[in-house]
Parts: sequence; C-alpha cells; structure tokens
Amino acid sequence: LGMNEPKEAQLSSTVGVILAGLVSGIGGLILFCAPHSLFPSLFSPDEKLVNLSSELMPMLALYVFADGVQAALSGIVKGCGRQSLVMPIVVVAYWIVGLPLAYYNVFHKYGGTTECG
Repeated sequence: LGMNEPKEAQLSSTVGVILAGLVSGIGGLILFCAPHSLFPSLFSPDEKLVNLSSELMPMLALYVFADGVQAALSGIVKGCGRQSLVMPIVVVAYWIVGLPLAYYNVFHKYGGTTECG
C-alpha cells in the first residue's frame, strides 16, 4: 500500500477526499445558487418540464456533493484492495434500502409518474 509508505498513502487519500469534497461542493453550490430553472431550460423548452425539474435542483446539488466524496472514497477502497468489504454495504444500501424506498416514493407516496406533455 503506497509503496510501503502508509503515512504518505494516508496523506494522499486525505487530500484526495478533501479535494473531491471541495470540487463537488463547488459544483453543488453552483447548482443550488443558480436559478433553479436555468439548467433544465438548457435541455427543454417545455415550461412544465422545466418547472418540475427545477424542484429537484436542491436535491441534485446535495447528490453532486455526496457523489464526489463517494467516488474519492471508492478509489481509496479499491487502492487498498478491499472491495469485498464494501460489497455488502453497497448491496444493502442500493438494493435492500434504496430500491424499495424509491418504489414507495414514486408509486405510493406520490401517486406514480408525472406527465409532462
């Protein structure tokens, strides 16, 4: 690990996570502070779709930050060769918690998909 330099490997991983957090935090901040209809309007002229997408911008900003940090942490785990330790967490988080929660939110709590056209 780290050419038998564990202190330098730890420093590199810390710097990587901090930089990933800063860069993704800036991206999330841009999404959060910009008018929420700005980015959706670049992809569609449909006002109903733009308004619907605009409501999701704060959640997207949070996701961008969290995903950037997660990507850096994932790289550290892969660099350590410990992917098998993380696999059960991913299975539980995505498939046992995330998928049923998304299904509940879409089809039960909010009544299904929305029509935009």
